[in-house]
Formats: sequence, C-alpha cells, structure tokens
Amino acid sequence: MVCVLSRDYLLNPFVERHGKFLVLRDDLLAGGTKVRALNSLIPEIDASRIVYPSSSTGAGAWALTEVCNRHGKEAVLFFDRGAVERWDDAVKLCADLGATIQFSDENGREARSEAARIYASKGAHQHFFPPGFDVPEFRLAMGEAFRGIVDACDPPEIWVSSSSGSISRSLQQAMPERQHCVVIVSDDKNIDVGNAKVFHAREKFNQVAFKMPPFPSCEHYDAKGWYHFTRKAPAGSLFINVAGPTLLPK
Repeated sequence: MVCVLSRDYLLNPFVERHGKFLVLRDDLLAGGTKVRALNSLIPEIDASRIVYPSSSTGAGAWALTEVCNRHGKEAVLFFDRGAVERWDDAVKLCADLGATIQFSDENGREARSEAARIYASKGAHQHFFPPGFDVPEFRLAMGEAFRGIVDACDPPEIWVSSSSGSISRSLQQAMPERQHCVVIVSDDKNIDVGNAKVFHAREKFNQVAFKMPPFPSCEHYDAKGWYHFTRKAPAGSLFINVAGPTLLPK
C-alpha cells in the first residue's frame, strides 16, 4: 500500500514495512489505536464527563483523555490506589493532559470497574465505559475505522496484543472473513477473544517486554506481542502497534 505521512495520523494511518511484515504505527497517533473508535463515539454521547476504569500500564486512559480534550469533555479516570499513590507514569501523563484522577479503594480490574460505575451513576451528565471500552458501540466504531486500513494492506493475518480482547473482537465483527490473532498479555488467560487464534505473552502482566520491537511500542502490551508475531505470522501480516511507550523517560 502507499503509506501517507501526515501530521494527523488519525486521518492518514501510517503502515510501515518491517522486513516481511506490515506494522500499523499507531504509536504516532496521540493516544493510540483506540482513539480511532473513540473519536467518532465520544461526540455522540450526551454527557460532559466520561468515566473509565484503567490499569496504569495500558493506553486506554490516554486515548480517552486525548479524545475528551478534542471534543470539550472531561475524562474521569479510575486507577488502583497504589498507582495513584506511586504517581505511575500513565497516571501522570493523563493528569498532565487534564484528566481528573480517582482511585478505587481496592486493587484490581473488577474493583476499579465497580468504583467507576458507582461514581458515574451518582452524577448528572456522566457516562461510564467498562474496561477496554467493551460495548457494542465501540466495537462497531473500531471495526468501521479499520476497514480501509485492512483492505489497503490485504494481510493474511491481523495481530494485536490485548488484555480485554475488545479490539480484536471489533475487527472480527467487521471482517469475519479475515484471520485474526491475539497475544494475551493479561494474567487472566480466559479473556474473550472471539474466534481469534490465541498466543500468550511470555511476560507477566506487570512486567515490561523482555525485548522491545524496532519501533516505539507500549512496554506492557504491544511490545510483548512482537515476539510471537515475528515467529508465527506469515509474510505480509499486519501487526497493530496500538500505542507508544507509556513509561516516561527518566
């Protein structure tokens, strides 16, 4: 395909060849791949505050913050208490971008989600998203955003790293005829990945990738998938680099 370099990677996705493979360089898009769906979804929500429970290792909170800023809404992010007390890099990044930071009293995905859901239910003009933005509207928007990208590349396989499965299930819904592969980075190996072929990261969830790919990549997510992708994917396959590093330079 013809790769278009632009200041706005949302409108002009950049697909780059690495050896025999293709890489969607969404590390060049502020907030990463999930911005592609959220940018069309958030303006349609009749709420001024968007409440989201997030780990401090992924890019979901960053994506939401970027999109809320773009559309004049407020991102309210729930992290584990420990992440806030340590002022983890993802927390600091989102706070610096203007997000409101909250924390759950107990740690873990379910505790964060419940705390965020209760918070959102108590205020007017507040909207709650579950982890991974895993709702039908998001999956539909993500699938639509990717049709043109995938059609232009025509890859034999589409690969993504995930802890919720939401991106891959979105693409499977939109393009069931394609072969989809997921590298699960979560310690919970039973996440719903639809009909995708499954691989498991070598690292534990709270570990960074043992070896980084040859482009900027999220250390706890996408970077872990590169190992399996380069060993298992056929030539011409597409690797979705969902986001760049979420660890700030020291």
